[in-house]
Order: sequence, then structure tokens, then C-alpha cells
Amino acid sequence: MGDRLNDIAFAAVLLNDNVYFRLSLSVGEKGQPPSDTGILLPPEKCLPVLAALADVYLAYSHHTTSKRRPRLRELLNTLGCENYLQEVEQHLPFSLLYTEIRKDLTPQPPSLVGKGEKYQHIGIHPQRQQGLFYIGVVLPLGRLESRQMRGLADLAAKYGSGTLRLTPWQNLLLTDIPQQWVADVQSEIALLELDSSANNIKGGLVACSGKKGCAASATDTKSHALALAEYLKTRVTLDYPVNIHFTGCEKSCAQHSKSDITLLGVTIEAENRTVEGYHVYVGDSNQKFGRELYQYVTFAELPALIGRMLYVYKIQRLNSNESFGEFANRFALEQLQQLFNIIPQSIANKKIPNFLEKSAI
Repeated sequence: MGDRLNDIAFAAVLLNDNVYFRLSLSVGEKGQPPSDTGILLPPEKCLPVLAALADVYLAYSHHTTSKRRPRLRELLNTLGCENYLQEVEQHLPFSLLYTEIRKDLTPQPPSLVGKGEKYQHIGIHPQRQQGLFYIGVVLPLGRLESRQMRGLADLAAKYGSGTLRLTPWQNLLLTDIPQQWVADVQSEIALLELDSSANNIKGGLVACSGKKGCAASATDTKSHALALAEYLKTRVTLDYPVNIHFTGCEKSCAQHSKSDITLLGVTIEAENRTVEGYHVYVGDSNQKFGRELYQYVTFAELPALIGRMLYVYKIQRLNSNESFGEFANRFALEQLQQLFNIIPQSIANKKIPNFLEKSAI
């Protein structure tokens, strides 16, 4: 979770066989990960502390004279983190700052997630509890039909402990499944028209609401992401999903952390008409989305381009553990562009399906 820039973060730790949550708050410069406050909370105190943190924020932000409410980070920088926490403590029936639950622990650095770790929860995995398994289910762009949600809830109640868990990457976990029922659960997941395959390309797709749900978006990100997945599934097979992030504008609402490939929506004037397209970013850099590899790629051109990029990555990577982001960072932009000009016949000979062309207009 350390790669996600939250204003407030509760990170679980094990201390003397008991579970606590470290409280971290966003302070300092914009874009910095949350800072560890040194406060440990037992699970039952997390929600009261969260409510108190919000109450103090609302009390200050309601009295601002600015048209724009400050972010919590800005308020913490103005008041000071310690002063803020003292006010939070006044809203609580217990001491926050000066009790045994505040431990002098080494602050935790943000984790750098690579090599597909963030998607290794997809598929079937043993739990720590002997004989129990969990299944990571791919939700295409986080979307579920009501019948699918009810079906998953029924599976959790029938085979597991009645628990469904959500992930930060728009997927879902069915937990506490005895080993003898795993195959049956997987079959029933398929009957719900959902998938738990670890290499499903949709497992790494993230998209904001797009122009159908947001006035700031330049493109129909949700439809484009699903169309891209449909195009890629018969052309490139990977060991695990590549994180491809569709964002309709600079705000990057759906995913604030860096992705392997970021597609920033733009409008393009072409042949006296306006079409939807994307700037393409790869790898990691000081820039918000990574390094800009291509500009103004129309959506009609995008699926074949992404197909070439993934194909070249698969045949040129150092080993199966090298993520697409790590692969891209090994090359200068000019070298990557030369590599991605390789067009395999399996991709070059296949025309983009008509529904993709229509969605680009």
C-alpha cells in the first residue's frame, strides 16, 4: 500500500502476536508518501480516530475564505502535525498521543511495487490458515452487475466465511475457502461470467469514469479500456497483467500512483473532425505519469500500438520477473520507439475490429 499517496493511511503491523495499525498522514510537499506518525492503534480504535481526523479537518476547512477547500496535507503543513493531532485527541474518549499504544518504531519507507506484485493476488492462493485458500477475481475496470455481486456473496456464504474483500486495484477476493471446494468455486465464478485467471489482461486495467461520467474527461476511458482488452486477449499472452491506466484528464482520479503504461486522454483534430486519442507514457520518472513516449495517438491506432509494445516487452525482457515498467526504464525513449516499430505478423495482419473504430469517432 506504500505506493499509494493517501491523505490518511492505516497500515497493519504485527506486534507481539497482536494486530495494530500504524497511522500515517500526508504532510510536506505534494506527491510525497504519507509520513508515519508513530501512533499504533488497535483495530477497534481506527474508525473513531478516522472520524476525529475528519471532524477537525471539516471544522477548519468550513471556515476558509478561499473558494477552494485546502487538502488535509495543506492544513497539516499550516497547523503542524502535532498540533493537529492534539485537537484530534480532544474529539476522542481515549488518549491518542501519550499512551502505551504509541510505540517508538522505525518509520516505514514507501514500498516500490514492481514485477507485477500488485496483481499477484489474482488466481488461487493458499492462506496462512492451514487448508484454506483465497481466490482473486478479476472485475473488468471494477464493474459488477447486481446478479454477479449477489452470486459472489452467495459463494462467500456457501463455501467461505461470508466475506468479500476489495483490493485497491479494482478487483475482489473470495476468502477462507476449504481446499476441497476450490475447484467448485472457480467453476461457479466462471458461470457468473467472471474470471480468476492470473494472466487476464483486464486484471491490470484501471480507468476513470471517462467522459460519460465526468465533464473533465476528454475520452470515453471505460469503453476504450474494455475494447483494448478485447483486442489484446487473442494477440499477447503475459505471465501476469501489465498495469495500463486510462485517465481522461491530468487529475488521474482512478490511480494516483505510477503505472507501467499510462494513457492520458486528449482530443485530436483530424480531417475536419475531432476524434479521441491519447498521450502514451511508460516507466518511471520525475514526471507525474512517467516518460512521454508518444503524443496524440488516435484510439483507432492505439490497440495495435499497445499490442506491439507488449509483444516487444515479452520477447526482449531480461526474465519473466522483469515488469514492463522496469523493462521500459532500461532504454532511452528513442530506443523504445525503435523497438516498438517491430510489428509481428500476428498483429500486423489483423485489422482492428469495427467496434473499436466506431468508438474512436
